[in-house]
Amino acid sequence: MDTRKIEKISAKGIIGLYDYNINFTDGNSELKAIYSENGCGKTNLLRLIYCVTSKSSAELQKIFSIPFNELDLKASGKRISFVRRINKSIDLNIYNESNEIVFSNELNPSDLKNISDPELGDEIQGKYRDICLNIRKCTGNSVYLGTNRLNDVDETQASRIARIKWRMRHRNDSDMDYDPLDIVIESVLDELSNSLIRNAQRMTIASRGRMGVYSQIVKNIFNNNYDSVRNGKEAKNKILQKIKEIDSLEYKDLVNEYKLINFAEYDSIKDTVSSPPRINAKQFMNLYEILMPYFDSLEEKIQDVSPAARLIGSFIESINTMFRDKEINYSMQEGFGVHSNIVSEDNREGRDILFDKLSSGEKHVIFLLAKVIVSATRGDSLLVIDEPEISLGIQWQRLFVKYVQDCAYESNLQIVMATHSPLILEDFDEIDVSMPKRNWGIENG
Repeated sequence: MDTRKIEKISAKGIIGLYDYNINFTDGNSELKAIYSENGCGKTNLLRLIYCVTSKSSAELQKIFSIPFNELDLKASGKRISFVRRINKSIDLNIYNESNEIVFSNELNPSDLKNISDPELGDEIQGKYRDICLNIRKCTGNSVYLGTNRLNDVDETQASRIARIKWRMRHRNDSDMDYDPLDIVIESVLDELSNSLIRNAQRMTIASRGRMGVYSQIVKNIFNNNYDSVRNGKEAKNKILQKIKEIDSLEYKDLVNEYKLINFAEYDSIKDTVSSPPRINAKQFMNLYEILMPYFDSLEEKIQDVSPAARLIGSFIESINTMFRDKEINYSMQEGFGVHSNIVSEDNREGRDILFDKLSSGEKHVIFLLAKVIVSATRGDSLLVIDEPEISLGIQWQRLFVKYVQDCAYESNLQIVMATHSPLILEDFDEIDVSMPKRNWGIENG
């Protein structure tokens, strides 16, 4: 996971009038808000931050369309400076801690005209890729969620959306058209599920240096790695104590609920040893040597997938706290789904429903919180959100920041959001809210 951090962002002359300062070293270093009325350049500032910190050279090339004079980013001990000249070209310099230039380049609007030139195109593309690489070494990668986020589908999602569209039609045996927004929601939940599974797999792979169960059993028998037991009763008590420890693991119930691990074998063993037909000292002493490595291995697997379980739990709890008459659920086999809690007229219990039954606000909050977790688990450094309050009611706005923090918990993800809503800001410390400063010198100059 990326550990690079942005310390400060300073921008001057946004839309020619406003200066902004975002300081991640003060207050809550993970979450910052930008607050102003319309027309103060918030969206332009967010677009600027994103286009220079994104891994995409195509995004960087959009910098010429954003009205600004200067941008400074401090990250990973470096200072990244963009200064727009009168001729519209942009000077880029990266300084080390001794204020020495370690990388320099010039971004010129003519680059966009020449990029399609057969002779110059490859050179210019290489130039912008090199710039992106040098910036990302300092800042890591960023993700941008704009005001049109449910309609902005990137190319990487195209195959996923096509697959989901086929699945939705197949599921309903119909050729009917679906609302693109519904497909986007199912797509982002599919992305979330895959991201959580990959994250759990990475944790498991990282721990594969551990000895397997059977080799550990053999080693224990020959080396007496576990404390010796004097009789079958003592062996049984130690086995039962280990079972109790496993059952009391913090996220074990969530791991089981979301079926991240199959506990069928464990449950069978637990039932058998808890109520054996008879106490046979030799049998339990032999079982002790066999079961303890199995239990240790299972405990390690639970700990490996616990972060994924906790994130799923945070996401589901956040969504279901806000939802009325419906709830979201998850299993590793089925992914995410929505269930109605309304009892029908014929007294049938609630049923699974499609995403087209969700309100605009429900779709937005699912999308936003899912993207937070995806960015957190994928190792993105910065998530930029423009107007998170879109389609969110008053109560949801009050809860939103808390749930974002829950979904980004224990990650290195930093978040910047721009908002018009005072309700969104209720859980922000005053020091974590940046407001524009009118640059009178620019206006009068």
